[in-house]
Formats: sequence, structure tokens, C-alpha cells
Amino acid sequence: MEATPSKWSEQLCKMGTGPVPIQPYFDEDFFEREREKIFRKVWLNVCRVEEIPNPGDYIVKDLAVLRTSIIVVRGKDGKVRAFHNMCSHRGNKVAIEPSGSSKGFTCFFHGWTYDTDGRLRGVADEKSFTGLCKNELGLTPLSADIWEGFVFVNANRQPEQTLAEYLGEFGAQMAGFPLSEMSECYSWAAEVDVNWKVAKDAFAESYHVKALHRNSVAGALTSAQNPFSHALAFHVYGPHQCISMGGNRAYRPKPTSILAAQQSSRMKRYEATNEAARLPPGINPTHSEDWVFEITTIFPNMNLHFFLNSFTTYNFWPLSVDRTVWEVKQYYRPAENASDLFAQEVMKNLFRDTVLEDLSTLERTQSVLNSGAKSQFFLNDEEVLIRRFNEIVDEYLEA
Repeated sequence: MEATPSKWSEQLCKMGTGPVPIQPYFDEDFFEREREKIFRKVWLNVCRVEEIPNPGDYIVKDLAVLRTSIIVVRGKDGKVRAFHNMCSHRGNKVAIEPSGSSKGFTCFFHGWTYDTDGRLRGVADEKSFTGLCKNELGLTPLSADIWEGFVFVNANRQPEQTLAEYLGEFGAQMAGFPLSEMSECYSWAAEVDVNWKVAKDAFAESYHVKALHRNSVAGALTSAQNPFSHALAFHVYGPHQCISMGGNRAYRPKPTSILAAQQSSRMKRYEATNEAARLPPGINPTHSEDWVFEITTIFPNMNLHFFLNSFTTYNFWPLSVDRTVWEVKQYYRPAENASDLFAQEVMKNLFRDTVLEDLSTLERTQSVLNSGAKSQFFLNDEEVLIRRFNEIVDEYLEA
């Protein structure tokens, strides 16, 4: 599908078709404003409910962009809560392991203890303290809420918007995908010397497919009719955005991939029962027979990629203006037999190789951005969501 000049940019962006400044991708002051006006105010995805299924289950997540460590825990009442991982006595962390299950948390410095609902339960040598009010010295909470099994937190105790309000139309359009059925998770993480937006932008367009992915997935996503992998459609929902990606129906996969698809009972079953009929309205909204996957971005730093029989998440966590933790998680339905497991391994390895190709460009890009040699990015119409994202960032910083 050939896009006409400025088809998407004129429709989806206020800034038109002009170039985008490079400075926000390396400027320290700009990054500090992002920290305060974006990351401290919006909802951020930190895990899925399957990671903390039972009362007492918890994860610890260090969030450098918020200058804190947090605990996400399921309480005795089954409710998911989030707290700063900080003792009220002298500030030590009360949870050390990255995950676990416990009836409460104990500070290893002086032995103060807390319930899973954050209340201060015990103070060692309590009689030696003067005027200690235990009811006011529980763990400091963050707001926590759940959408489609994804746990989000907000640094504000009283956020300007509920999670449902924040996700808005995006949340409604994407709800209903069978995420909970796809509980088999493979994950990777890397610390990269790159601004978080450089990493995120790599997945806001498919213009790079033909060149960068020529040895992996380019054949599946390009064709004589669509040589540059033009998207089927772009959509924006407030600060959130989506790309519908099509494929090449004439593409012939490598023999190993063909064998994996043929042998997997999971793949055969769900294709045979028209799994596409279960897709939410926001996925493949054009109802194209060529549709392959949906790339969605939940502002600011989460990508959620929907495939027919799996989904993938990317989370880009800023450490500093030019350093980011990139977390990748790929989810499948649990394998029922060896054939299913073989198919998953084939797909996992193909995905890994594709991700490594994406990773290969990032640090090289960042290393020259602050040289001053260039001051602007020049984007084509298929890179419209990069332009749109920069608009949204500016809107938050100017608010």
C-alpha cells in the first residue's frame, strides 16, 4: 500500500511535516523536565498480575527515573498495592530480593516490620522512642491499578486521572485480547547507552524493516507491492498510539519455521478456529487480510505488540539522559507437548535475532547526537508517530 505524501502527518500531527529537533534526545535539562512533568505524573506499567498471583506475593522494582525503589504486593485481601521500598526509621530498603512471597517486610537494619498492606507492625525496642505514632509510619504508598492484567503505578497518591481515564479510548479499543491465556513468558533486559526516546522511536515506524531486518523478517513484511513495509494504518488515542502492520502473503518462511508451524497443535488449533474473530476492535481496525501484528505505545514508555497467538511488551526505563534499561517480555500460551515447545523456541529465537538487529543501531545513534553536527531529524510520512510523540512530550512539559 503506497502512502500519498503527508497522508498521515497532516491527519495526525499538529506540527505538520517539518523537521523534529534533536536536542531533546541528549539535553540534561530537558530530561529532568521529563522526569518531573511526565514520569512523576503519569501511570507506568511495572508488571503483570500473574507475577503476584497469591496473597503475600511481591516484586521489587527499582525506578531510577523516579529516584526510588518500589514494592508491588498482593495483600491478604487480594488487593494489589504499591509502596516505596523505604523504611520509616532510617530509610533502608525493606525488601531486598527482586521477588518473593511473605507475610510482611522486615528492615534488616534495625528490625522494623511492616504488613503487606503497608502498616507498621513492629518496632524493635519501641519504648526507647519518644512520641512514636506507629499508625502514621507505615510504608509510603503509590497509587496502583490494573488494566487487562497489567499493573500500573502512579507516583502521585491522588493522580490527576484514574488509570481508566488515562488510557481512555485506547483502553476500551484494546480490551479483551486473551492476555491471561498467554502466561508462558520469555524475557530479556539490557542497559543501553541511549536516551529512552531513541529506543522507543525504533519501534514507532517500519521504514527500517527493509534495510535493518534484511536478514530476518524483511521478507515477511515487505513485497513487490509494498517494498518499504508501509503500515496498514496509524491511530492515535490521546497520548497513546498504534500501528497496524501487514505482511507478504507470498512469503515462504525458512524450513525450520514451516516445520514449527506445521507441528504445533497450538498454532493449528487457533488458526483453524479463526482466532482473528476474537481480536478487540482496536487491533487490525481496517480488517485487512494481510494484517500480521499491532504495535501499540502506552505513553510514555511501554510498547505492547499484539500478534494472533502471542503478545510482547517493551518497557523503556530511563536511568539518565543517555542511559536506558530496555525490558523485553514475550508471552505465549503454555506448551501442551514437545511440538508446541519446539515451535515456541523457533519463534523465540527468531524474535531474539530481530531484537538484536534493532538494538544494534541505538548506541551508535546516541553517540553522535550531541556532536552538534546535526540539529534536526527529517522524518517521512511513515514516521508520523515519532513526530506525534514529540508533540505529546512537549504538551506535557508545557502544561
